[in-house]
Amino acid sequence: MPDPPWTLDQRLVDGFAFACRPGCGLCCYAAPAVTPTERSRLIQIAPELAWDDPLDAVPARPDGGACRFLTSCRCTVHEARPFPCATFPIGVHLGPRAQASVVLSCPGLSLSGLGRRSDRPGSQTASGLDSELGAVLAELARVGEVERRAIGSDWTRAMRRAGLRPDVAALDRVRATVRSDHLSPSVEDVVATPLPAESDGLEMLPLFFDAEFGRVALADAEGGADVLAIREGGGVGERLASFRRPERIPRTSEEATVLLRGYLDYVLERDATIGATVLEGVAQDPTEVAAEVRRTVAEIGGAVLARSYWRCQLHGRSGESLSEQDVADGIRATDADYLDRATPGHWL
Repeated sequence: MPDPPWTLDQRLVDGFAFACRPGCGLCCYAAPAVTPTERSRLIQIAPELAWDDPLDAVPARPDGGACRFLTSCRCTVHEARPFPCATFPIGVHLGPRAQASVVLSCPGLSLSGLGRRSDRPGSQTASGLDSELGAVLAELARVGEVERRAIGSDWTRAMRRAGLRPDVAALDRVRATVRSDHLSPSVEDVVATPLPAESDGLEMLPLFFDAEFGRVALADAEGGADVLAIREGGGVGERLASFRRPERIPRTSEEATVLLRGYLDYVLERDATIGATVLEGVAQDPTEVAAEVRRTVAEIGGAVLARSYWRCQLHGRSGESLSEQDVADGIRATDADYLDRATPGHWL
């Protein structure tokens, strides 16, 4: 008997409001995957931008630049944009289920729902995301039984190597164990937050949108971070600053603390977080998996606080004390970076 098609679990999308921010273009600093049909449509609209090699992705401009179809922060092929562009800021992870979540680096998303995670996902419907969800549902319906089984097999093998059942219930037990140990970063998570170096390639650097400086990347520097404005055509437009790493955990307001905890809970709710941790780790039983997931979530929390600190300094503030808005800025500088990690599941 054939496996039933996936249904979409969109509880991690509910409660978020989205309105694309003009002049941002952050999501276009990527090389979106394309089908042969999508590639043909793109080339028909913009034949001067045809690429010779029949890749399954639109090649981005070199040296960390934007998609070749972006001009002055506007998509020139918007009506024919490929599936990853049509569904952003929604991402769908296929593993024990088809789970949708939002990419919180997008400045067009309201983060207010993160401060009310005690309400649990699904307490409010999403707004401004109808067309994106429609595109996701249409694509999900096209995933065939053979592909579903292959994805399921990859997920099952990875989970069983870690001593876990491959179902959602097993993941929920890991989450419950992690939550029993307070979700917060340590001093080490903040002061030693990892960053790639500029020499690794500008396309590898964490990127965020700043209303004053545009697309900004963070690169590891001796004792701290270099802050770089990235040009649409590629390369560093301006070396904005170099900052030392924080020496302690910045103080956070009550509202900022609630927001950070809500975000870390959201990260934990993503199946991809546990999948990526299992793939990277060596855990062999559920207790070890929970400990590794706890370290992953704490590392992400440390990255949020460190990047909040640097973003404050970029705008002339010390960063020693963080407001709710400061932590929101840190989340936006962090989320997409950690979503890029490999998982034994599959991103739709």
